[in-house]
Amino acid sequence: MGTIMNQRTWIITGAAGGIGRCLVKYLVKQNQLVFGLDINGQELSILQDEVQSVLFRPITCNLGYQSQLDAAIST
Repeated sequence: MGTIMNQRTWIITGAAGGIGRCLVKYLVKQNQLVFGLDINGQELSILQDEVQSVLFRPITCNLGYQSQLDAAIST
């Protein structure tokens, strides 16, 4: 499948599982910069090993806490 979009920066919440995980893998294959946020740091690490790309930037955080969201955005 060819590239369908210009390079953009994406923020995917729930990146460690399900649809979020699939989106991360797809977007990285499309040469997109992806910040993947999830509360499950262990699964984010596994995903990072699977993706093996500098285009994926995992961030462990709980979006239920404003301070963690602020820290993730400032990354």
